[in-house]
Amino acid sequence: MLLFRATEAAEEVWSWWNEGSVHRAAWPAEAETAIFASADQEVLTVARDVIAAVRKAKSEAQLSVKSDVEAIEVTSSAETVERMRLAESDLRAAGHIGKIEYVMADGEMRVTVSL
Repeated sequence: MLLFRATEAAEEVWSWWNEGSVHRAAWPAEAETAIFASADQEVLTVARDVIAAVRKAKSEAQLSVKSDVEAIEVTSSAETVERMRLAESDLRAAGHIGKIEYVMADGEMRVTVSL
């Protein structure tokens, strides 16, 4: 059943900008996927870690992943904060996050979630 729903979702998304079925389409050329290869992997890593912290807080509070988050505070180095700012709009949307505050500090990144 889950595979069937994933297939339906793939077909729906494909239909937004393509004709025919995604399952009959040719594999993309390397040039079409270059954006992912050239993406700053550190930005993706920071975004992944922040959204994981948000989802963990929601899970521990027994809230839905779609629940709103009042605010998060990210404490990290200036470089990491800059990377996070690049992904901020995506993080807000994915985590249903209201306010994001940044605190510059050395050491491991810390994410404090206010539900």
